[in-house]
This record gives sequence, structure tokens and C-alpha cells, in this order.
Amino acid sequence: MISKRNHRVFCAAMVLVASLVFGMASTAQATRLPFGAPLVDNVQIPTAYGDNVAGSPQLGYTYFNDGEGWTPNVTWDLLATGAPNLGLVGSIGSAFSPLVDVAYPPSAGAATVTMVLQAAAGYKVKLLDFQVANWNPTTITWESVQVLDSANNPLATATNVLVPNGAGILDQAGTFGATPFEDTKLTLIFTETSASPRAFWIAFDNIKFAEVQEVPEPSTLALSGLGLFGLMVLARQVPVRQSLTFKN
Repeated sequence: MISKRNHRVFCAAMVLVASLVFGMASTAQATRLPFGAPLVDNVQIPTAYGDNVAGSPQLGYTYFNDGEGWTPNVTWDLLATGAPNLGLVGSIGSAFSPLVDVAYPPSAGAATVTMVLQAAAGYKVKLLDFQVANWNPTTITWESVQVLDSANNPLATATNVLVPNGAGILDQAGTFGATPFEDTKLTLIFTETSASPRAFWIAFDNIKFAEVQEVPEPSTLALSGLGLFGLMVLARQVPVRQSLTFKN
């Protein structure tokens, strides 16, 4: 029969175990960047755009989450050959159809476009999707599209990537497959190194990413379990004082 003391220790242990389990199963949240109003045509994207999105509108900017929550612990940047953030062109009609509001490099001399997603401590960022279109009358070939992890090690590399013109769209699944990438930091590098760089003709839209709370390492969980087991053993070994009733 379990004493009241052992019962209390056992219940506390179960609560701690449950909190660990539910913490491991935390739900991912996602944000999608539409590059719409109030962003202005042909003006550089503000550095705060896409950062720590906790709702919409935020700082006047409209975001979408497709019913999956937000990403208050992730920052986003899009760079062209090292210059912070790309320009924006809106309401571009059929040139990038069906994309309308897009981000694009500010000059025809940009041969490299880099996208950086950074999660806060205790979180990871997961890249779910991106869409790319081509404003050039002909199909453009990127020499490579590469995804790097937080240590700048390549997670995936695609070479000779065709970006269709007109109504065609290149997306993440078509470039790397359906499996999303996940780390504390993700960097995408789009490289076009022909004699006449044409990154200026490339437009980005519907960049979608999620945040996921990091779970304890297996060693941490093992130590927690060992500690709980020790508490239960200790509870069984410590004697409980019995109250005595004397009859006259």
C-alpha cells in the first residue's frame, strides 16, 4: 500500500515527466511573407520586415500564417551581394504571374542573392517554402542554390537550376524536395555567375518559415529520468511516522 508521502512524490514525478513529454511535442508555428502593402514599389525593404512576427498587422505590415501560428522568435533577411535587404516591386501583373508582390535584387549587377533565417536561443527555424519567378523573356539558369546550416555546412545543393519565365514558378519542393530544412540558423544562397549576372530578373515571394521550440537532449532526458527514479526510491525508503491512538 502506498503511503501519503510516497503518493505525493509519485504525483510530482508524473507531473514533471508529463511536462517534459509535452514540451518535446511542442507545435511548430509558421509565418508567410507576402511582400504586399504598405511596402512601396522600388523602395528597399525595411530591416524590420519579417522579423519576430507575432501577429498581423505588425508595425503596419501584413503577414499570413495559413492557420499555423506566428514566429516571434525568428528573424529574416534577404541580401543581394552583401547589401541588407532587397528592393520591392508590387503589382507587377503577368510578368511574374501568378506572383504579384515580390522582392527582387536592386541592380542587374547582383550575381548572388542570400536569404538568412535566424532563431532565438531555445528555438529552431524551419524553412517550409519559397517561390521564385523570372522576369526575363527567357529561362534563367542559376549556377547553384545552396542551403547552409548554423555552422555554414551545406545541407543541400542544387546545380544548374532553371528558373522559368512567364507564368512558371520555382519553389522549394521543386528545388530540394518536400522535406523542410531545420536548424537554429538557415542560409540560402542563390548564385548566378555568368559573364552578365541576371539576378536582377529574379523575384521572390511567399517565403514561409516556422519556429520550433528546441527539446532537451537525450542525455538531459536520461538524467531527468534518473533523478525521478531516485526520488521514488528515496520515498520508499524514508519511514513515515505513524500516528498512535491510545485507549484507556
